[in-house]
Amino acid sequence: MAALLVTLAPLDLAGVQRGLEAAGFPKAKWPEVVHVVPDLPQNRVGKLNRSEAVALAARLVADGAVSP
Repeated sequence: MAALLVTLAPLDLAGVQRGLEAAGFPKAKWPEVVHVVPDLPQNRVGKLNRSEAVALAARLVADGAVSP
C-alpha cells in the first residue's frame, strides 16, 4: 500500500506510521511507502480523481521514485 501526501512540513514514512499508530489504525492499513506530491489530481468539481491518483502512484513506482 502506498500513500500520496500533500504537506507543508517535511514528512516521512516513519512519521506517518507514528501518527497512524497514535490514532489506533490497524498496521495492516499502514502505507509501506510515502511520496509527498505538490498536489493531488482532482476532477472538475475539486474532488480527488482516484483513477489519476492510482496512475500517479504507479508512475512513481515505475520511475523508481518509490519502491513498491
